[in-house]
Amino acid sequence: MENYEKEKAVNQFLSENNISSAVPILFDLILSHANAGDFLKAEELREKLMAVDSMALHEIIKSGEIIEQLQADAIDKKHLELWSGLYDMLNKDEKNKLFYASREMRFGPNEVVLEQESSSPFLYLVDEGKLKMSCRLKNKEIMVKKLGPGDFAGDDTFLSFQAFSSVSLIAESDVKIRKLPKESFAQWSNNLPGLCSKLTDYLLKAGTTEELLKTMKLSRRIYDRIPLPGNGRFQFMDNKGKALGSPVKGSLLDISMGGMSFAMRITKKETARMILGRKLNAQFGVMKDQEPVSIDRSGIIVSVGEYNLDDYALHMKFDLLLDEVLIKAVKDQHSNEEYKKNL
Repeated sequence: MENYEKEKAVNQFLSENNISSAVPILFDLILSHANAGDFLKAEELREKLMAVDSMALHEIIKSGEIIEQLQADAIDKKHLELWSGLYDMLNKDEKNKLFYASREMRFGPNEVVLEQESSSPFLYLVDEGKLKMSCRLKNKEIMVKKLGPGDFAGDDTFLSFQAFSSVSLIAESDVKIRKLPKESFAQWSNNLPGLCSKLTDYLLKAGTTEELLKTMKLSRRIYDRIPLPGNGRFQFMDNKGKALGSPVKGSLLDISMGGMSFAMRITKKETARMILGRKLNAQFGVMKDQEPVSIDRSGIIVSVGEYNLDDYALHMKFDLLLDEVLIKAVKDQHSNEEYKKNL
């Protein structure tokens, strides 16, 4: 009996509530897909088995053990050896989850793997070839480092609440990489926290892109930031500029011609992750010539960081630059306040 016929038979038995007849065929289907290397389908059917009959313990446990072993046997041995410093930290289940959550990708010379300021929720593990990491500052392309087998990139957005890549990554030869989605990492934080912490430890000990850019004193900030006290009104929007929900209040932190940051109460870490890359409208006031001036600017959330207890600091990039005269007014106000403090 072919797999599609078996699946049809399972569904027929289930429609008749004949669980005892469906379970052995479902078990056989799981093994068939696992032996064929279709682990995604095998896991899907195993989930179905558990939902159909949670008491079919022999079939549930046995199929899980077989899938895990076949996955371990099928992992690319060269990849395992190259990344042994990472995989040696993991147990069999964690190794399987990490490897099969990633996808192999190939690039030719001069192909762009990752572009600066692009949304990149992936970690890139280099298996073969050479790449160039660079950073564009004030219309000047600056070499950051060369990458080869055993190096990684994309950690700046993968490990943090940062929406857009700090660097570009370009292939200098034929390249093979494995691309791990941040979505998998987020899921592991709930069901495989050990894998999350081990992967994070490995990346931090190896040295992150953020640390490298700091060492090279490559700040992507084009405009000076000025402390900005006060409160603002913030409205999240969809991509068409339509309001999503009700506006919320936030405490202003600082401002520049190109953007601003503010603190907002966010009780769930997942919520902070979800607002990355969201469009936002900000309304707040500043003093100019001793007169209040209202500012209304829209933009996008480019990064989110823990600030204080349940508060997060949100960093917003404006769609349109602020008037230089307004920024000068804010700067003068801050200078006057600092002067008064020191009297």
